[in-house]
Amino acid sequence: MMLLAAINWHSVLFLLTAGFACMFALGVLFSSNVVRMAFYLIISLAATAGLFMLAGAKFLGAMQIMIYVGGTLVLLIFGVMLTAQASYVSMKTSGGEWI
Repeated sequence: MMLLAAINWHSVLFLLTAGFACMFALGVLFSSNVVRMAFYLIISLAATAGLFMLAGAKFLGAMQIMIYVGGTLVLLIFGVMLTAQASYVSMKTSGGEWI
């Protein structure tokens, strides 16, 4: 019981959210499907907004959600879904382009 009282839960939640944001940012980097990239980017930006809110910047976190997640990425997803054909939805990167 004393062990649970000694844990700083705010720091644990902050580190879990930061790991979640980094994990989905890597998902954006390594995904070859454009729609999945946009979905991973939405989750990564939402986790970043959560980090702002945990740090006490609630207005900045709310603006992050409203501007980036709510506007820009939804527009990107609908643009890709409505205009892209099957050959452009999946992108393959060669070894030389990674460098």
